[in-house]
Amino acid sequence: MDDRIRMTTIFSVESGGRETFSRVVDKACEMLRSDPGVLCFEWFMNEVGTTCMGWEEYRDSADLVRTHKELAGALTDALNVARIERHVILGQVTAQVREIMPPIVEYLGERHGFRR
Repeated sequence: MDDRIRMTTIFSVESGGRETFSRVVDKACEMLRSDPGVLCFEWFMNEVGTTCMGWEEYRDSADLVRTHKELAGALTDALNVARIERHVILGQVTAQVREIMPPIVEYLGERHGFRR
């Protein structure tokens, strides 16, 4: 069974907010770089700096919960200059994940296919 949890979040970044948003994301990346429970933590910004998509992957639900609790304070500045447009979690999550995530999250738990 694959316990990994994947998450994607799309943000609309306010005009003039790109620098702040990028600074916060870079800080979060550095905080998590050596964390073995965080398998992937990538962010992609469009050319004009108004849309950003985050792609995260965790070993399991417990790693996602722990990481998001650790990052809560660090991400506050980013949420002051950006709005979550879409937030999707892929994989079978625990009740603890659902407790800490905002109501906007869409859960897609049924998985088909394979991964190398």
